Amino acid sequence: MINVSEVLQHCSEIHVVLMNGKTLTDGASEGLESIVSQQYHAHWMLRHNGSYDYSPNSIQAWVFRIDDWISDRLQELNIECGSSSSLNTETPGLAFERLCNLLLDLKTLEDGHPVETELAGTRQVRQQELAICMLQIDDISQALQVLLDDIFAGRKRHRSYQQFRMYNDPEMNAYLHQAERRLAG
Repeated sequence: MINVSEVLQHCSEIHVVLMNGKTLTDGASEGLESIVSQQYHAHWMLRHNGSYDYSPNSIQAWVFRIDDWISDRLQELNIECGSSSSLNTETPGLAFERLCNLLLDLKTLEDGHPVETELAGTRQVRQQELAICMLQIDDISQALQVLLDDIFAGRKRHRSYQQFRMYNDPEMNAYLHQAERRLAG
């Protein structure tokens, strides 16, 4: 049902768009590829702007949207798990979040232009980092694909969890605090 490799390929295409100075627009599509692309874009913005955003378009918010999207699909398809089905410690939204971060790391490592005077040891370190990053992407992608297949086959339970700390607390989240003040007049 969900092909992790295709979703990650879409993120690579988004990377090219962002590298060309364009930004993503909120598309009408609410499919998983669109949501993960927005999550990738949030990571991109974090890397290039250097500030963490607690707004509804933050990285953490996209994790929740991915998990909620999966919950909605499971409900639409009437997929239920038995009470003995296990639950993973990491949700698909969190796995996609880690993959988006690793994809940006990979692009950064790939885009590193070696200089002729670069020491052989530095080149070797970069190649090792590149190999580790690619291995992590492959391992997490495969594990995520197995998890999604198990969830949609009813072998694993899926739950969407929300953070109950500063993400949802106007006293600790400046974005929500400002929004409350605007609503209050």
